[in-house]
Amino acid sequence: MFQRPQISKGAHTLTLLHVEPDVAWREAICRVCAEIDSINYCGYCFTAHQAIDACRALMPDIVLLELALPDFDIFTAIETLTKEPSYPQVAILTTRCDDVSVHLIDMLNIRSYLWKTPHYENDLKCAFNALSAGKIYLPSEVVKARNTLRSSSNAFFKILSKTEQSLVPYFGKGVSDEAIAVEFNMNVLTVRWHRRRILAPLGLHRSIDLIQWAHDKGFVHDMLPSPPCMFESPPHEESA
Repeated sequence: MFQRPQISKGAHTLTLLHVEPDVAWREAICRVCAEIDSINYCGYCFTAHQAIDACRALMPDIVLLELALPDFDIFTAIETLTKEPSYPQVAILTTRCDDVSVHLIDMLNIRSYLWKTPHYENDLKCAFNALSAGKIYLPSEVVKARNTLRSSSNAFFKILSKTEQSLVPYFGKGVSDEAIAVEFNMNVLTVRWHRRRILAPLGLHRSIDLIQWAHDKGFVHDMLPSPPCMFESPPHEESA
């Protein structure tokens, strides 16, 4: 974790911790923060584990997170942060736009959810202004995606129970029923029963189909769809 010396910007600034494994995006966000009087960029880290430790050490007002991190499930990390005494406002800036990620807006106390699109700088400034005023900010395309998911009769959270949702990542990774039974302290027959109960309402017939479905929806974090015009890396500024 890198802690940056804070620059005095006045009494009403909010400190921001950035959790991002990509160096180009870290530099881009640091540059945007430098242009906003109400935000003080206090440091960055690369993983979810580091984010939790950094939040406890620095107690930032805002944590800006990329969901695609190299260690444990970022959803678990956010839930852990919500239990901290000095719980920060959580904002997301990510390449992920799958159903599981979009549903996160409704499941957890996410104050802002942004995609890495060509207008990321404007979105960030709008988000920081909203957070500084104690408000929530979601760009129009994110609101549209959330509302589409909410209204879908086939949304995974309308079809699957909480237990089944927790099992899908393991099915999606091709983990054996025996290994899943040990992980969840279940009988192997119970795991197989859940597998059948998941396949039926989804209209799937084979475990290989469930693996593909789990990838498509975002239960497994590779092979994911990307936002329209998404930037894998921020555009380089042209020199004058």
